[in-house]
Amino acid sequence: MGLSESAASFSLTFFSLAFVLFAIPSGWLGSRFGKKRVILIGVTGLLVVFAAVPFVESLLILRILLTVGGLFWACININSYPFIVSTGSEESIGTRTGMYYLVSSLAAIISPPLLGQLIDGFGYPVLFYCAAGSMLIALVCVSMIRHKETVMHSDDSPAAAAS
Repeated sequence: MGLSESAASFSLTFFSLAFVLFAIPSGWLGSRFGKKRVILIGVTGLLVVFAAVPFVESLLILRILLTVGGLFWACININSYPFIVSTGSEESIGTRTGMYYLVSSLAAIISPPLLGQLIDGFGYPVLFYCAAGSMLIALVCVSMIRHKETVMHSDDSPAAAAS
């Protein structure tokens, strides 16, 4: 987009700020409508945002997209660990927690050098194509999880939902 480094960096603040501001509401949405459903909405929305970013030519539109992306990221991030914990028995919580953090940490370690190589070879737009592709893979994987989830309705109390 021809942005200066400071303008590009500041634009990412919109993503982070939206994530932080929407963290608690996304947790409420996960409790109300189901964590898997909210995660799927987040993954789908973020896929669309990431796929659109390379085509944006306006700084304002970019910042709006990044803000919306931060909201979708909160839907994913805030509900993922509780969803993973809820998919098995209490005895296997430690194992599932370990696998969750193993995969998350490996992604955080492997992604920067791998994407750096791709950016060096193809330019910055490849970052968003890879991110959109990753969201597509995540969408398929999360869709395949079969899990009966307790969803709290407006007429249910938290105590009733827990029982």
